[in-house]
Amino acid sequence: MAITFGVTLMSDTLVQSVDVEHKADEKPLMNKDGTYATGRVIDDQYNFTVKGVGDASPVAVGDDTGAPSNVSGGTIIITSTKLEDKNDDWKHYEYSGVCHPNTD
Repeated sequence: MAITFGVTLMSDTLVQSVDVEHKADEKPLMNKDGTYATGRVIDDQYNFTVKGVGDASPVAVGDDTGAPSNVSGGTIIITSTKLEDKNDDWKHYEYSGVCHPNTD
């Protein structure tokens, strides 16, 4: 019977947290008499950050994949990646990106 002590090497990645922010700018449209007629949403976008554990970040800067499952459509761009390695802990990764859902 084999018994393993200490730190075991991980070959896959494990997502620990996902943060998603959906934001947009609005543009109010005015009537001729100065009252508000309607409004329009412009520059609709999702900003997201994924943090996890693994040997390497599962995506690279410039990739168009890796967005959380509730962020889809349009153009997805990974804007930053970070890998943290400590002697007494697992390797941690973090990556951030942006999704513009109304673009092709």
